[in-house]
Amino acid sequence: MNQTDNPTAGAAPAAPAAATAATAEPESVSRARNGDPDALTSLFREHYEPVRRYLQGRVQDPATAEDLASEVFLRALSHIGRYTWTGRDIGAWLTTIARNLHTDHVRSCRFRREVSAPDLTDRCGQVSGPDEAVLRDLADREVRAVVAGLPPDYRTVIVLQMWGGMSMRQITTAMGRGSVASTRLLRFRAMKQLRARVARPAGEGAVA
Repeated sequence: MNQTDNPTAGAAPAAPAAATAATAEPESVSRARNGDPDALTSLFREHYEPVRRYLQGRVQDPATAEDLASEVFLRALSHIGRYTWTGRDIGAWLTTIARNLHTDHVRSCRFRREVSAPDLTDRCGQVSGPDEAVLRDLADREVRAVVAGLPPDYRTVIVLQMWGGMSMRQITTAMGRGSVASTRLLRFRAMKQLRARVARPAGEGAVA
């Protein structure tokens, strides 16, 4: 059989299909954008370390990098519904969020150094700006009641880190968890629920 008898001979039909696959939005991203909990968890697990390393290279302090990385995913979660696939890995979008968050963090630290007492200034290297806003609220008795009303594991991870000053590794050991990664995910979920409850208007069960 010669080439004219075989319409596929000498052709490269796989190339267009490959190009289409390369530019098609991954199913996991579509599911995450639609709020699928498993897809969001997978997104966190897959991209947390690259985001944390990116921030670690800029803030130097490991604890601050972890806090900022968690905040990146909280912001991503808030805006995932408006995320538009452009053919680039979603990690590029997360890196953009991380870069903007780092800029905000630096500006916040500079401002506090100008207007705050030294003991507060030192916290710039320990707790990220967004989380620090929540911590300031924790001085309020009502918000402390919100923390007390969180599920036990959520409450424990927040208390150990925010009030106990423990690292993720120390918390992992103290709570008997299998890995630091699982503790980070727990902390991410705990802060998400805490911030939602703190922001809930009065009369809607904020201290349930």
